[in-house]
Amino acid sequence: MHLSEKATGSLNLKEYDALWSRKNFGDNFGRFNYGIIAAAVYNAAPGDPARTPMSPLDFVPEWRDKVASQQHDMTKMTPEQQRDYLFTVFGKRVLKRK
Repeated sequence: MHLSEKATGSLNLKEYDALWSRKNFGDNFGRFNYGIIAAAVYNAAPGDPARTPMSPLDFVPEWRDKVASQQHDMTKMTPEQQRDYLFTVFGKRVLKRK
């Protein structure tokens, strides 16, 4: 965690937890970056046409579970719902048609 033993020993529990969370996030971010490359290579390689595509999130199970709970299946939405959802995600205000 890039701290000396003395500095680590002087942390209280909240500071240590925050430091550990930051390190965990950094580790997961690195796994995600490597997952982008690995998934791109795996998905582009010729081979079994029945294999399922790989996602970079497959390499970071903590994040995959969080993202899966937040995702919306756009294939089950009407075109208007898709438009509204995309505008919401990208921060645009949706104008309602009358």
